[in-house]
Amino acid sequence: MKIIKKIIPWSHGETNAFCFLPEVNPKSVAIFSHGYTSHKDAILTWAIKLSQAGVVSIIFDLPGHYLGTFSEVKKFEDFAIDIHHIFRQSYDAFLNNFDFKTGPNIILGGHSLGALLALKAAPLINPSIIICVAHGLSLPGEMVVWDSPLFKETMEIREQLVSPTLKPSNIFPWI
Repeated sequence: MKIIKKIIPWSHGETNAFCFLPEVNPKSVAIFSHGYTSHKDAILTWAIKLSQAGVVSIIFDLPGHYLGTFSEVKKFEDFAIDIHHIFRQSYDAFLNNFDFKTGPNIILGGHSLGALLALKAAPLINPSIIICVAHGLSLPGEMVVWDSPLFKETMEIREQLVSPTLKPSNIFPWI
């Protein structure tokens, strides 16, 4: 497989992404995002395994997540309104590297916050499949993951791993 690296613009900045091109002629493209306070390495295995199976795979760092692209998000509202568009922008940035005989099947997905953003991006791309892993939704009366004691114990550290505008008191009510 071949890995292509690019800077991906979004409406209020930029981030970086990898595109994993399989050795065989692909029929599908998958675009994935990581969860809150994480980075693209957390979903690296997904991209590698899918590429080995013949699927073009794109992973990117969410802006404002310091473990990945060290970038700032100046206004939370910009992130909340526009960030899901980065799935489409990632696809478009790598489109000329694809060699599809017909339109590809598109797979969107993510882990946690990335899963939410994949769901929000679906109308922009019209995917064949959406994969949401550990999004954090729960049934009425069940504990949400970010309300768990373990997660709360790590919150002081997690808050330092993201742009100040993405602090938990902003992001969790939005989710």
